[in-house]
Amino acid sequence: MSSSQLSEAESLPSFVERIDLSSIASLATAVRERTASISVACTVDPLPKAGAFNVVWFIDFEDNVHWVFRTPQAEWCPMLAKRLRSDIITMKLIQSRTSIPIPLIHDFSVDTNNVIGRPYTFSDRVEGTQLCKLWFDPKWFTEEHRKNVFRSLVSYMVQLRNLEFPSIGCLNYDAKTDSHVVCPLLPTNESILEGDTTVSGPYSTVHAYLLDSISSQISEAPSPAHKISLSLLRLFVGALPDQSLDGPPFVLSMPDYGYQNVFVDDDGHVTGLIDWDDLKLCSRQGGYASYPSWITRDWDPIMYGYRDHRPAWWDLDKLSCTGEENGQDDSKLGDDSEFKEDNRTGNENQLEEEGSTTKEPGKDVGMQVSQSLPIPSREDLQEDSPIVLQGFRDEYLQAFEEVDPVSANYTRNSHIYEAIEIGVSSDLCRGGILDRLMKHVFGYRPTGDGILSTWLLKEGLRRGKWLTPLMKEEISESTTID
Repeated sequence: MSSSQLSEAESLPSFVERIDLSSIASLATAVRERTASISVACTVDPLPKAGAFNVVWFIDFEDNVHWVFRTPQAEWCPMLAKRLRSDIITMKLIQSRTSIPIPLIHDFSVDTNNVIGRPYTFSDRVEGTQLCKLWFDPKWFTEEHRKNVFRSLVSYMVQLRNLEFPSIGCLNYDAKTDSHVVCPLLPTNESILEGDTTVSGPYSTVHAYLLDSISSQISEAPSPAHKISLSLLRLFVGALPDQSLDGPPFVLSMPDYGYQNVFVDDDGHVTGLIDWDDLKLCSRQGGYASYPSWITRDWDPIMYGYRDHRPAWWDLDKLSCTGEENGQDDSKLGDDSEFKEDNRTGNENQLEEEGSTTKEPGKDVGMQVSQSLPIPSREDLQEDSPIVLQGFRDEYLQAFEEVDPVSANYTRNSHIYEAIEIGVSSDLCRGGILDRLMKHVFGYRPTGDGILSTWLLKEGLRRGKWLTPLMKEEISESTTID
């Protein structure tokens, strides 16, 4: 759960009881007087809300201005301070150079040396409705609303194309030169809380960034099975990211591009984008032109809840707290497992040809459901099928092509790059993603004993989507020669 997915105050950290709400109100009034030259009293909602990393209080000024006070839940440390400072520096840069509706930061502290006694930020409160509350609402979800969402998102994300940097890393600000400089890549907040304070880079190429992360994990892998899965992923890392986009410039993106962090008005126009923690400079394929993560869910099978897209062994109800199932040890779970292909009918397999969207005449792709499949409605399942997700990606790509054809080239295969990055960082998701990449590259659908021979690999490459453009070029050249 991201910090934007707030819950009621049920299991709040102990420091919440010691927070002086009058101090928050006094500080908010002082900040507003200092930054806007206006003195207006305010009240602080006494009921805080908590996310995975932060606790927030809502602030209401008497002139109908609304702010949010946010402070981390974690026990503070220098690395968390460094992470927060880099994020705020980057957000302020984005706000100064674009019209992207990031909540305006009015004041912040990255340490505990202040009247609150904790690090904090004051920012505007976002208006509108979280998109996650509307996406599966049949009364709201229309083709017009969906395309408004995509066009609106693209109109904001494309503005990040003008912020380019020479390497992959995090941003810092040099007051002497009044410029932003790339510093080493900082660990995420989640990694820091898990005890990882390792910094790396900066990196001058995408492959150096990905391969360095894999190599360091292989050296620390807890089992041979983990080393094997990481080594297999390394083969895909060497081949799949676009070589022409390997070097600079590097760009920014929204770190958690999920619909829980997108706020819209009644017609689907974006009113706010929240949760910009863990910002970094990244590949153009993994940057501002990437697909939103809720329309790429089919590329992360373990996290994808549609029908039986999860591997056969994945049954949360049967997994014990020790990670064992029917005597199977945890080395056979997660990224180390062999996957059986989706147990679907032939008709459904025909529906799921990658990169193609078969649209029934008169039916909107977002609402199209195969009549032959006994599956719950999208509203009940809270998931979309692979063919529908591909349709959404087609629509988002078209929105980018209309605004910026060059950036649209980065968009087209950004879901594959996203899957690779998730596979590099997540032991849990790696196995399913390797299976998905295998199918993309080799057209691989295991049958019988699941052995993949050289002949099958060659035949799979012929049928897979990875080399399709190259094969079409060769066929075209051969035809021309004849």
